[in-house]
Amino acid sequence: MGPARVFAATYEIVAGSDKRFQPAVLTIETGDTVIWRAQGSTHTVTGQGSDPLCGSDWILSGSTCTRTFNTAGTNFYRCNFHGTFGMTGAVVIVQKVNFAPSVNITNLQPRSTFAAPRSNLVVGYNAEDSDGSIGSVEIFSVTVSNVGTATATNVTNSLIKHTSAAGPFTATLTNPPPGNYRVFAQAIDNLNVLVKTPLTPFTVYTPFTNGLLSLTNNQSSFTINADPGLAYALEASTNLATWTALFTNTNNTTNTTITLTDSNAATFSNRFYRVRLVP
Repeated sequence: MGPARVFAATYEIVAGSDKRFQPAVLTIETGDTVIWRAQGSTHTVTGQGSDPLCGSDWILSGSTCTRTFNTAGTNFYRCNFHGTFGMTGAVVIVQKVNFAPSVNITNLQPRSTFAAPRSNLVVGYNAEDSDGSIGSVEIFSVTVSNVGTATATNVTNSLIKHTSAAGPFTATLTNPPPGNYRVFAQAIDNLNVLVKTPLTPFTVYTPFTNGLLSLTNNQSSFTINADPGLAYALEASTNLATWTALFTNTNNTTNTTITLTDSNAATFSNRFYRVRLVP
């Protein structure tokens, strides 16, 4: 498959004084335009089927007849004056292959994290169409979970839709509460072909405050602030250089704290801990 043409093409056929159409057979794509130009004599471009093309009108030397073809098929024609001398031709119109548009998120890396409060979170995106034009571009946010909703809700909202402006584009999430989010953009071209970006996940979280450490029954327990629906990993180290993941716990309640417990703490003479948000 060859490269897409950005615009429809225009071709010229010469109706010459040698009583020939040059080229006699022309293959084009839907949406292309053909110009017949008479040289040295008067001719007609008379269709031999349901499409009369330029009809029986005379095309004087130096004059032209122009047609744009939007339907695939073959149009045979002849010159009424010189057809008996072999002055015939054909235009073969093939359906133009439509290349899908492209759309992408430009400034947000998957699994990014943002500390709350976040007054404005700007998402950049763009769309292009190599062989036509963009009819509309739209970006959506999917709220997977947020504070007060520990279970996944998957609420999809359109942030903004563009139908005429040229990109690049931006959309703003205003004061997004802590939670897991996904965004995706979609574009529709002038022939109604729709494409979407993959889901780009990101997390808005409440910054950690100092956790409360307690030692009970040879177990170390930490109580930290935790946003409902978000996951937190407890990691341990004996030298602050090498860290081992102990487990990951998701706050599946509407509480704003979570307790992480190391049941093997007694087997170590000293142990350091850290808690990490899992995007």
